[in-house]
Amino acid sequence: MYLPKSMRKKLPPGFNLDFDLNKIIDKLLNKVFGVVDKTLGIGGAGSKKSGVPGVTLSNKDVEVFTTRNLQVFAMDKRDLEKGNFDNAVFVSNEVPIEEDSEPVIVRFRPIPLLADYELGTIDRYVLFDIRNSEIIEVSQDDYVKFRALRYKRSFVVSWYIFGKADDYQINKYIYPGVRNNNIDVLAQAESTIPGISDYFEDKIEYLLESLDDYSGDPEIVNLPEPEDPIPVEKAEEIEDIGFGPDTLELPQIPKIDLDFAEDIAGDFTAADELLGNVSSSIEDILKEQDQITAEQESLFAEQENRIRNIEKSNEEQMRKNAFNEILNDMTSQEGKWVEGIISMSSGAKRRKKKRRLDQERDVIKAQSLFRSLFNHGKWKNDKGEPYTFTPEEMVEWGNESKLNQRMKLRLTSAELYTRWTRDNKTYYDKTVLRRLTAGTKSLNAEIPDSTINYNKVPITASERRAALALLRGRDKRKADLRSIIQKIWKEQKVVYKDKTGKYPSQGFSKFNAKMSPIRNKVQDRFNEYKRSVLSNETGRYSKRGSSATRQQRAQSNVNNRNRRRRSISTP
Repeated sequence: MYLPKSMRKKLPPGFNLDFDLNKIIDKLLNKVFGVVDKTLGIGGAGSKKSGVPGVTLSNKDVEVFTTRNLQVFAMDKRDLEKGNFDNAVFVSNEVPIEEDSEPVIVRFRPIPLLADYELGTIDRYVLFDIRNSEIIEVSQDDYVKFRALRYKRSFVVSWYIFGKADDYQINKYIYPGVRNNNIDVLAQAESTIPGISDYFEDKIEYLLESLDDYSGDPEIVNLPEPEDPIPVEKAEEIEDIGFGPDTLELPQIPKIDLDFAEDIAGDFTAADELLGNVSSSIEDILKEQDQITAEQESLFAEQENRIRNIEKSNEEQMRKNAFNEILNDMTSQEGKWVEGIISMSSGAKRRKKKRRLDQERDVIKAQSLFRSLFNHGKWKNDKGEPYTFTPEEMVEWGNESKLNQRMKLRLTSAELYTRWTRDNKTYYDKTVLRRLTAGTKSLNAEIPDSTINYNKVPITASERRAALALLRGRDKRKADLRSIIQKIWKEQKVVYKDKTGKYPSQGFSKFNAKMSPIRNKVQDRFNEYKRSVLSNETGRYSKRGSSATRQQRAQSNVNNRNRRRRSISTP
């Protein structure tokens, strides 16, 4: 057993423990010197001294400490200084706590405000007593104050309060509701706070599905103090007042000075300034709400990208499996071509002739194989959709298949070719398997489509934010890419309208424009645009640089040797 300093705590001086130190010393002596006594115990009547002559321990030589889980151990101070915990003896399972020193912790129930519902979550502070497994929800101030207690565990629960209660489906994706989100949060906290899932019984507590259902923040109203009641005598005098039989002369109406236009103008100016301040406050609130909405849309876009990447990876794996099945199917002509390429098929006796004939046949088989693989209408999935293997996929997957025993596939911007080998070390010859021309590219290669008048295609602010959310962090700082992806969004809106008769933005509010059905297609078109831009730059398939220099030197050496041979053979 080893207990670092972070796992143990020395008991304070004067701490009241009903432990007999003499019996603890007996237990230490018996453990160190091997004297076993089954009747030995702490606090019992069967304690026995060690009986080892010349060995003594006093109370000052014994160190009593508690661990993080409140277990009490005792050991010799010299062993404690050396870090030798093998001779430590167990004393008790818990440290007694004086009831008078127990702090008073008040249970707390939070009240979510409008800002909390706009954010979607609130923080709920929980304390757990490891002595009796008691759970209590407290305020933030009490949480900071009492979480340092040694017998308390603390946890902050991010409680979901806004959205749909149950799981819901958008297109083909299923998103968790508030209930399941809170269940997941509580399940993660179970390792620290056992029983917290049962403590919060209502998993949709404080839930609002719409901000319109919010009843308002609590307000503190200061009512004026009531006036003193009128005495009874004064009330009777007021009731007895009358005009009597004589006619009462009314006082003359005083003349009113109507020269107050300047005062009224000043009052109107002050009111106008006040209204201006109110308008600016409302604009600040609207900007803050738009910022919160943009953050929520960004989080949703990240989740969509993760799901999309998983689907793309699964689809790519299915295509790769189909490609390998074609190469490994010995019942098909393609599988027989592959087997013929990797095995020696010629029957010639001389090795050199055998290899030459076999090489000629392998070239014909390889060209036939890749001609068949490029026949996109021939290879389809279970739904009847063509696989349409790209040259990049054929190069990558072909080099990972058993074809790498004889072939090393390579790709340039103009052709797909192979180098031949028999030992995977040296390569010879070059066979072009497919020439890549403009006819092999997409018919709509220009991205975005230049035939569309983008000024006449409307786009809302929420759609613009959804389009810009598809850009990565570095791309968002480039003005040309921001303009391109907005044009691609408009382009796909036009395509959607041609198919359905209306724009996809109809029926989508500003909070769910990111769930538009054209979003995935916009992402695909933008990725295709970036690939087309990169292919025009000098990249990995360029013949410039050191590789071209080596090829030129090799060819120059061959030419020099041929000249020397001709000069030697000439008399």
